[in-house]
Amino acid sequence: MFRPIVIVTCLIYLVQAHPDERLSTKQFMAKYGYPIEDHSVTTQDGYILTAQRIPHSPNGQKPTRVVLLVHGMGGKGANYLILGPPDALAFYMSDRGYDVWLFNARGTELSRKHKTLNPNRDRKKFWNFSWNEIALFDLPATIDYIVRKTGADKLFYVGHSQGTTSCLIMLSEVPEINDRISAAALLAPAVFLNLTKSPILTAASKLAGLAQVTSKSPLNLWMAVYFSKPKRLLGMFNWYELPMPNSPMLNNILLSLCRPPMDDLCLDIVYLIGGPTSGLVDKSIVPMALKFGISGIASKQIFHYGQVILSGEFKKYDYGSKGNLKMYNSTKPPLYQLHNVRAPMALFYSVEDPFGNNLMMEKLKTFLPNVALDNQMSLPNWNHLDFVLARNLRQETQIIKKHNYPVEEHTITTADSYVLKTFRIPHGQQGKPESRNVVLLVHGLASSSDDWILLGPDSLAYHLVDSGFDVWLFNARGTRHSRKHLKLDPEANATDFWNFSWEEIGLYDLPANIDYILNHTGAAKLFYVGHSQGGTANLVMLSQLPKMNEKIMAASLLAPAVYFVNEKSVALLKVVAVLFSPRVRKISFYEFPPKSSSHLTDISNQLCSFPGLITICYNTIYFGAQLENHPIDQKLIPLIVQHAPSTLSTKQIHHYTQIMQSGEFKRFDYGTRRNLKTYGFSKPPVFDLSRITTPMLIFYGNGDFLASPLSVQKMTNELTNQHEVVEVPFDGFDHVDFLWARNAKELIYEKTLEMFQKYVN
Repeated sequence: MFRPIVIVTCLIYLVQAHPDERLSTKQFMAKYGYPIEDHSVTTQDGYILTAQRIPHSPNGQKPTRVVLLVHGMGGKGANYLILGPPDALAFYMSDRGYDVWLFNARGTELSRKHKTLNPNRDRKKFWNFSWNEIALFDLPATIDYIVRKTGADKLFYVGHSQGTTSCLIMLSEVPEINDRISAAALLAPAVFLNLTKSPILTAASKLAGLAQVTSKSPLNLWMAVYFSKPKRLLGMFNWYELPMPNSPMLNNILLSLCRPPMDDLCLDIVYLIGGPTSGLVDKSIVPMALKFGISGIASKQIFHYGQVILSGEFKKYDYGSKGNLKMYNSTKPPLYQLHNVRAPMALFYSVEDPFGNNLMMEKLKTFLPNVALDNQMSLPNWNHLDFVLARNLRQETQIIKKHNYPVEEHTITTADSYVLKTFRIPHGQQGKPESRNVVLLVHGLASSSDDWILLGPDSLAYHLVDSGFDVWLFNARGTRHSRKHLKLDPEANATDFWNFSWEEIGLYDLPANIDYILNHTGAAKLFYVGHSQGGTANLVMLSQLPKMNEKIMAASLLAPAVYFVNEKSVALLKVVAVLFSPRVRKISFYEFPPKSSSHLTDISNQLCSFPGLITICYNTIYFGAQLENHPIDQKLIPLIVQHAPSTLSTKQIHHYTQIMQSGEFKRFDYGTRRNLKTYGFSKPPVFDLSRITTPMLIFYGNGDFLASPLSVQKMTNELTNQHEVVEVPFDGFDHVDFLWARNAKELIYEKTLEMFQKYVN
């Protein structure tokens, strides 16, 4: 009877396996080129823990800092590996120069040993711990070991859920540990759980008459009974460890079941505990989450959280009056003294997280004296598990899918062997019509295709796709999405890889994209939208490769960067000319921002999430402009900073400075000798804009000092094609307002769409 079920289960397991789920942790790490070490740490009370270490990244960067990643309840150190490189936090930090250590608390898969106790034979004694003991024994022992092993004076700490609970207990009960923590990032701090909005957690309170609960699910009832009668359940079922026990058989069953079409059900069960479905978790990682995500815990850990819910106090384990007198010399357990926490704290939380919502954080902040960063997640329905399982939201596809649009990734190789990634939104949310006009959106300098979607529903990409267009999002060579070459590596072969300016983008990247798109869609022509450098490259392509004019129906150029006659832009570019001169490039860097500054980018991302610093970040983006002069939403700044700047070649900047200095829109100037070799002339040829025949709509803002009104006028004087020049009807409209202004849709996008529709008709 059971044989067919077993056979079908095995077939499902074999056919639909995740490519990495059968690998051990060491095999998994080796596959992606990361070293991993196991270190044995013994606590004062005899537990033998295994701490895992990723000493360095395969990129060869020498670690300069140490970080300890601490899992939540029911998890283990491998939680931070689930997403794989480069998204999982362990890999992300390793790639940025951290010596990464993965903590495994007592009772987890790799820490099930004790000097004298056996976890199966001596269950009652071995599993007699909560997160209190993890904080007082496991964490200090691990930190002491790491400090001795690495020679570091301090380390960084990242904890999720119970990993935050234990951190705060350790720093309040063992204050000297504060001196060993450079800073702690607390993801979904689980402290004052009595303020939870979770029906499952509040079910425990209902039984005690301390909270009103609307849900009457069987799971809630079980939790209520479980919390209220722990000793009875423990004695009846010998449940000192959960799961009962953590066996390979149970994991294999779950791995077999949690596959299509059952993977949605598995995620729903997880979200029943972790909060609302956010849509940020890729279903394909469910097998890896089961393999690397679940480990054993002591029932006492759950009971301790239950006591916090019922009492509303963050305090030590309650053994009852008699037990408390014996343990604490008091009838009630003492409160944890959070005012002893001195290490800088960064709090990350979500309104929708049942274990760490905004109400809990407001209360927690009143107890903590040193909160350096207060970051409420801005994405809707961000839940408790998204802090570990959500894909990196810097990835274009995740942002687009978040807004319920389909998205495709296309790989395009240029004639000079650069491998580019172009994204496509083929149709809107309502399904695909029979045919669509095609449009290519091209970003500016130090940007990427991310620019076109950061405004959310008001972004140009979504506006066009909702208006019936097949939207393609371009990524130039060197940007975060297009850092590949058939032969060159951006780091090992930096001199050759980064030897390009926007001229090569116009001569190679754009034609390759346009030809690919037309071939893929069957369209005869496409529409073009370019911002800043996207306008520069367009003019280069159409003037140098006149046949490309036949492939573009019409182009909308937003603040095209061609000439620089504004005093402010000239002053800025004079400074830039020195910083990015060929001589400086040779002795310092070819890529900007340089790879070595990645940790500064991480810091800026965090700082610009802090409300008190948003104004500074805003003014930096606007080169010192005042907030009231610009139509951008300040709340968008943290998201912008996460996606900008994208990497670029310093030669791109140097080419712009040459134009500023010469006053001519011409090819790159290599000096007399090399110009003769490259162009056959001692001076570089000028781009002949009179060869352009594509109809154009050209926008400029009167507050834009880069593509200023006079600069745009000088450019259009050289054009002989059909074109219309439009000043954005908003006083002080700046260079980046074209992308992120709240009213960009009304001011620019509608006009662009109107022009495109004219050519469609």
